[in-house]
Amino acid sequence: MNFSKRLMLLSAVPALVLAAAALVGVAALWRAESRFADIFEKDQPLAQAVTEMYGHGLQMGQALRNIILDPANPTAYKNLEAAQKSYDEASALATPLAAGTPAQAVLAKVGEARTRQQAARDQVLALAKTDTAGAVALLNKAETPAWREMRTGLLEAGKLARVGLQATRDGALADTRRSILLALAVTGAGLVLGGVFTGLIRRALRGTLGGEPELVHDHMRAVASGDLTRAVPLSPGDKDSLMAHLAAMQGALAATVRDLGVAVTQVGNASREIANGNADLSSRTEQQAASLEQTSASMEQMNDQLRQSAASAQQASR
Repeated sequence: MNFSKRLMLLSAVPALVLAAAALVGVAALWRAESRFADIFEKDQPLAQAVTEMYGHGLQMGQALRNIILDPANPTAYKNLEAAQKSYDEASALATPLAAGTPAQAVLAKVGEARTRQQAARDQVLALAKTDTAGAVALLNKAETPAWREMRTGLLEAGKLARVGLQATRDGALADTRRSILLALAVTGAGLVLGGVFTGLIRRALRGTLGGEPELVHDHMRAVASGDLTRAVPLSPGDKDSLMAHLAAMQGALAATVRDLGVAVTQVGNASREIANGNADLSSRTEQQAASLEQTSASMEQMNDQLRQSAASAQQASR
C-alpha cells in the first residue's frame, strides 16, 4: 500500500468512528426531542384536559343543585350551560390525546357515564320547576351515581395521564443524559483516536521519509548544492525510505565525482605528454628545415660551378 492510501486510511478510520458516534448522538437527541414534544403536545395537555373535565363536572353538579334549590334563578341555568360547554370542549380535546394510551378506555367509560348523567340531568331539570321532591329523588337515584362513575373514571384517567407524563419526562431526561454521556465519550474517544492515529500517521511519514521532514529537506538541499560529504543518518535496517535512497544517491554521486577526478587527472597527464611530443616534433622539424636550407645552398653553389664549367667549355670550344 502506497503512502497516500495509508494516509487516507489512517485519516478515514477516526473520521468514520466519530461520524458513527455523532449519528448515535443525533439519534439520542432526536428521541429526547420527540419525548419532550410528546410532553408539551400530548401528555401534559391530556392531563390538563382531564383535570378541567373533573372541575367542570363539579361545576355542573353544583349548578344543577342550585337550580333545584331555586328554579327561578337564571344565573344557575347560565352556570350549568357554561359548565356543560366547557366540559364538552375539554372532553373533545382529551379524547384524541388519549388515543393509544391506557387512559383511552377509561375516558370511553367516562363518556358512557356522561351520556347517562345528561339524560338524568334533563329529567331533573324538567321536574325541578314542578316537583322539587321528585327532582331531588331522581338526582340521588340517577344523576349522582352517574357522576360518581364519571368522577372515578376522571380521577383514574388523570392518574394515568400524570403517570404517562412522568414516564415520558423520565424517558426524555434519560435520553438527554445518554446524549450527554455519549458526547463526553465521543469527545474522549476522539482525543484518544486523534492521539493514536496522529502517532500512526507520524510513524508512516517517518517510515516513508526516513526521518523528520525538516531533516530530509536539509539533507536534500545539501546534496542539491553539491555537498556530498555530509553523512545521511539512517535507522537500522532502513533500505526503502527516501533518506536511504538519498544516501545511496549521495554515495553514487561521490563515486562518480571521484571517477571524474581520476579521468581528469589521466586526461591532464595525456595532454602534457602530447604537448611534450609536439615540442619534440617541432624541434626536429626545425632541424630538418635548417638541413634543407644548407642542402639548398650547396645545390646553388654546385649549380654556379656547373654554369661556370659550361661557360669555360663553351669558351674552350670556340
